[in-house]
Amino acid sequence: MDSLFALLFEHLGRTVIVFTIGVFCVHKVILLIKKAPNALDGAFLKCLTAAGIPNGVAFLACAWDSKYVLFIQDSSQAFVLAGLALLTVSTKDIIKSYSV
Repeated sequence: MDSLFALLFEHLGRTVIVFTIGVFCVHKVILLIKKAPNALDGAFLKCLTAAGIPNGVAFLACAWDSKYVLFIQDSSQAFVLAGLALLTVSTKDIIKSYSV
């Protein structure tokens, strides 16, 4: 079990980024195909949910053994969420300005 937790914490930041961006893109495409309104807003909300999955596993690992608490301090998730928020707002504004 320790080797799995070590692997998780070694790549936690990247895992959160992959989950977040992956769910954002997939959800955006699905909503655009369905022609659902506010596809970018929905995709952004889903990516916030997806970002919690790897961190939830990491928190459970910390509960399993407190030595992993030292490895959970990573700020990359905050940058990804901020970047996606900026991208969502900017893209939505541009799309709105060109819609009839």
